[in-house]
Amino acid sequence: MNRLTSCKSIHINHSRWAIRPTAAVLLLGLVGGCSTQITEKPVQAPVVQEFQFQVINHQTPRQEGRKINLLLRYRYRQDLASTEYPDWAKVRTAAVNFLRVRPSHPQDEYWEVLNEGLVRDLYSSFPIVGVVSQLQVQPVEHPKSQETKPVVYSSITTLGEVSPIVTPQGFKM
Repeated sequence: MNRLTSCKSIHINHSRWAIRPTAAVLLLGLVGGCSTQITEKPVQAPVVQEFQFQVINHQTPRQEGRKINLLLRYRYRQDLASTEYPDWAKVRTAAVNFLRVRPSHPQDEYWEVLNEGLVRDLYSSFPIVGVVSQLQVQPVEHPKSQETKPVVYSSITTLGEVSPIVTPQGFKM
């Protein structure tokens, strides 16, 4: 609620006591006979809409056939008409297709480079103002692996305005 007061402007300065502006207005309202009205104004805060999904245990042909978990979150433009929201399944398909090995992208491409290309592609292909992607690479499970202990590692890339990825409580990969 907002308070509107109709009074002459009076300045109160005292070197000993600090009087807050709100207290001064109330004090002046009582002493000077000012009228105080309480008005209600609707909140005009912008609405922020984001969407998040996960692709779990996706087999890739990259880096010895690693499996990945892909976590994506993106923020919609604020001016979208109800018919302009992208179908998340189309975003998922675009992301999974991007992860395939293509002639211009080597099979052993670094995950960080791949992930940056993915977020740039999604950002330019859909009506969004931000996207964050987390590629979780699962450990290799074959005898030729040089890893002595299983390690899951991630590449996280953010482009534009978007909240961080949130893993729901109780969710296990």
